[in-house]
Amino acid sequence: MWEKKGLFDPLMIPLATSLIDVYHTGGRGLPVWNNFKIQSKMGSVLAFIRENWFKLAIAVLLLFVVFRRELSVEMNVRGKAEASQPEPPRVSKRSFVERLTDLFSPPVAKKVDRMEIKPFTSTEGMEATQSLARVEASIREAFISRFRRVALEEQQKFGIPAAIILGNALLISQAGESEGVQKGLNFFGLPCTQDWQGEKGDIAGKCYRYYETAWMSFRDHSLYLTTGKYSGTRALKGKDFSAWALFLEKEGFAPIPNYSLQVLEVIQTYDLDRAD
Repeated sequence: MWEKKGLFDPLMIPLATSLIDVYHTGGRGLPVWNNFKIQSKMGSVLAFIRENWFKLAIAVLLLFVVFRRELSVEMNVRGKAEASQPEPPRVSKRSFVERLTDLFSPPVAKKVDRMEIKPFTSTEGMEATQSLARVEASIREAFISRFRRVALEEQQKFGIPAAIILGNALLISQAGESEGVQKGLNFFGLPCTQDWQGEKGDIAGKCYRYYETAWMSFRDHSLYLTTGKYSGTRALKGKDFSAWALFLEKEGFAPIPNYSLQVLEVIQTYDLDRAD
């Protein structure tokens, strides 16, 4: 063992001998000759260090280089081993927040393009209803208030729903603003017939009945819908105004396009069914 050290033989032998002596004596009560022996050995050690300090420094430096190289190699091997392991998938902060939002936020309704929404009813062929809506509200309200009682009286006498009577008058006459009303007080657009004996006039190239009073126009409308071609309405007594509107359109009472749809919309829009 001591032979392999080479450079450290003179140093290690005295140190080992001193340690053995201390061990046997327990470190206490060392004889004088032992103290002298240790001092002489320490002097030899110091003398050796002074003579070979350069070699000792080189040896320490070599040991430091070897130790550092082994440490660097070990760290490189450990780093490669860790790098060879698959890296766990990273979850971005944004995706984590989005997941929390999905869990705790109420479902959001899908945004629907307006082009996908189909209207309940088409505006095509509803010109009379649209035109009536453009009439001043005060004029419409005054018209309904003026003729509501007349419609109720006609309902009692002829069995025609007051909503149909008032709806026809409001829609066809445009709340009294139509040319037929202005010229001949014709609130229902009733045309001339062979049995008509009253006054008449031309409007837009067609013959229409003229009346002296508004009441006469309402009474003629009741007679018109319960006699002759439309006498079948007698079977509708007691039924609601929807059945009357559909029947009148089917039998040809259509002074305006899409009559049944438009008159029913007017009745509902302006609450004319309260007259029943």
